[in-house]
Amino acid sequence: MASSRRQSTSLELLVRAAENVLRIIRDETSEIVVACSFGKDSLATVDLCSRVFDRLHVFYLYRLPGIRLIERYRRLIKRRYKNIVQIMMLPHFDLSRIFRYAVLMPHWRGLEDTPALTFREVEDYVRLKTGVEWVAYGWRRNESIHRAVILKHPDGIDFNNFRVFPIWRWTAKDVYAYLHRIGIPPPPTFGRRDQSGFDFHPAALKYLRDNEPDTWRRWLECFPFSPVMLVEWKNG
Repeated sequence: MASSRRQSTSLELLVRAAENVLRIIRDETSEIVVACSFGKDSLATVDLCSRVFDRLHVFYLYRLPGIRLIERYRRLIKRRYKNIVQIMMLPHFDLSRIFRYAVLMPHWRGLEDTPALTFREVEDYVRLKTGVEWVAYGWRRNESIHRAVILKHPDGIDFNNFRVFPIWRWTAKDVYAYLHRIGIPPPPTFGRRDQSGFDFHPAALKYLRDNEPDTWRRWLECFPFSPVMLVEWKNG
């Protein structure tokens, strides 16, 4: 019982700290853009932002549109948060590399001419479409070395690039506890320890093959060599 109370108190302190970070941005604007992968971290970030800002502009970057699992969470947060203005479903910037270098597909003619696209260019496009400068991300510093390097800014705010990271000090356990508290079912992790967004990980591909056969067929039209990854993953 005492352990449960300590955990609850610790989570409450983290929530207050996250809200305080967001309120620093709220002093400048009543609206914010939220990057959402519909993974556990970004779902928690959407909820925290909904508590502080009057209007949310959410964007999701897809590898393939129309995945039912993603659509299920898109509808969930659209229904749940009345201050969400829009959920923009945009092609992932990584697709420019995937097509340019024919990853998981034959070298179809013209792929080498695919324009290169960067994360920052997508971010700036969303800013242009929404008219909102500040973007909130559900990145955590203990998620990876790469994220730890990025999240070197005091209090999780990057004033130079207009980015805020409200859960930068949280652990995965904290995020799961928060989702449980607010009643949002956690998304699958596809066999990974800490991430839950949908990408090219073999476990995510296996999920499509086993649970969304119609989506899997569409996926194979774009990335016909994907079954090779499943074979290698199983044998590895």
